[in-house]
Amino acid sequence: MNSSVGITVVLPVQNCQRHVVPILEDTLDVLAAITPYFQIVVIDLASEDYTYELTVELAYKYPQLDALRLAPELPPQLHSKKVREYSLRSSRYCVSAILPINWRLTAQQAYELMENVALYAWRQENEQADSAKEKEEGLAHTQPPGPHAKKLVGTQSSWGAELSIKESAL
Repeated sequence: MNSSVGITVVLPVQNCQRHVVPILEDTLDVLAAITPYFQIVVIDLASEDYTYELTVELAYKYPQLDALRLAPELPPQLHSKKVREYSLRSSRYCVSAILPINWRLTAQQAYELMENVALYAWRQENEQADSAKEKEEGLAHTQPPGPHAKKLVGTQSSWGAELSIKESAL
């Protein structure tokens, strides 16, 4: 798999200092078990506790983790817009998934996200097929990978993650 074909998981957090470290460590473990091509961008929504500081400490420990913080004066109604902007700007990989606030990612959900990455990689590979002759001879793939790769990138997962493609990675 092309190293640019990976996933950036964006996790907005707010006032969850007691839970942020286990949530992030679990998410790191789950994603690392599935793929080496991942990044987690934690966006603190102007927490009033030590959520952001704990996230920064973990970011020093894990290179796959980036910590960002929204300005405290930003109105709450603009949080989701800024999260989307930061997720696209900070993403290292082509597929991004914005999780619900303070979400603990399960292995099943991570596999669902990676199916979307596999589907995207398959589509990209097919678009770059060398010639029509290869397709005629059956050398190029004709079906998407995996029986569960039904979801399309650019939609929402069954459990609430918002999926998108970073245009500059195409």
